[in-house]
Amino acid sequence: MLKFFPAVGVCGVTIALLSMTGCHEGGPVNPADGPRPPWPAGTVPCDRTGFVPVWQRVVWDEAAGGGLSLTYRARNSLTEPFDELLIESYAGPPFDGPDAPGRYVLDGTNYADCGLCIRIRTGCYGSWCTGQYFAGQGVLDIDALESPGGRFIADLMSLGLRASSIDAETAISTTSSASPGWCVPEYSIDLEVVSPGAGKQCSALGTGVTLDEGIADFELTNCLGEPVRLHDGCGGGATWLIATAGWCVACKSWLPIAAEEWRSRSDDGLKLMVVLGEDQYGLKPTSDYCLAYAEEHGIPPDHLFVDHGALSSWQTLFSHVSPYALGGLLTLPWNGLLDGANMRYAWTDALTGPSVYEALDALLGKR
Repeated sequence: MLKFFPAVGVCGVTIALLSMTGCHEGGPVNPADGPRPPWPAGTVPCDRTGFVPVWQRVVWDEAAGGGLSLTYRARNSLTEPFDELLIESYAGPPFDGPDAPGRYVLDGTNYADCGLCIRIRTGCYGSWCTGQYFAGQGVLDIDALESPGGRFIADLMSLGLRASSIDAETAISTTSSASPGWCVPEYSIDLEVVSPGAGKQCSALGTGVTLDEGIADFELTNCLGEPVRLHDGCGGGATWLIATAGWCVACKSWLPIAAEEWRSRSDDGLKLMVVLGEDQYGLKPTSDYCLAYAEEHGIPPDHLFVDHGALSSWQTLFSHVSPYALGGLLTLPWNGLLDGANMRYAWTDALTGPSVYEALDALLGKR
């Protein structure tokens, strides 16, 4: 629940995966005053009106600096692409967002310095979205804002949003007075507040994309042309995710080692998904290339998957599983481990800490 939007680097090359809308949150920033939304109160034209949720969730969590933070998410579809309404309260210094019942008026502040931030992200695939609207006017009436296990009861009124962009490094939002508008005249919320984390069971919609959150279900196609869903591995053991590319030299030495480690632990419930994002030229791998890559690196072809989408390589994987966890660069091969009991994102080599072998021991009950 933080405002920094890190780019992702692959083998030392920085790639701004989220440059269109910045859908991942990292550490809070408080830059110098940026451009303000060019709208007097009550002047947003309504190119789109209303929002009808089919899924909602509200999390109350400890924020950086000791304050509390609230994130409300609502989606208008259970399948991708979907639109998502977000209410974010950055309570405590330096943003001083709502942390108790009361009436809160949106005053047109920028996303970089808003304590109460309301957005609608559009055309979303996991955590990647192709568009975004930022609210510069409206009222949030909070009747109850309780700790996890309690209720969040609130009403949005006269919400006006405009299509906006958010800078990936500074979090400064920029909006044109000629940009399309989205109006939400009335919107009511009455939900149980939950703690961040994966929960006790696998959730098809997941609870987030970062460490200790439950990863949503997604589907990839393996080298044999078979669709496989991540949550096919739900119920126990662990799932090992590896991202690789045909041009990645380090991957050539690591993948045979990882495949052998997987074989030695498969009876303990370890599942393997190796995700190939690019061929040797940085292009989408063909089926023939996938099969040849699997044979060369000792990976069964039904465990090697191609993931190269319209927005980026590894589009499906990295829109559901944050590859950098706490920010920084990503170096291939990337490894991530999920707890099979609830698809909790348990470990990644993007952070310092236990080795993959130690993390596997812990997940598979070896220590």
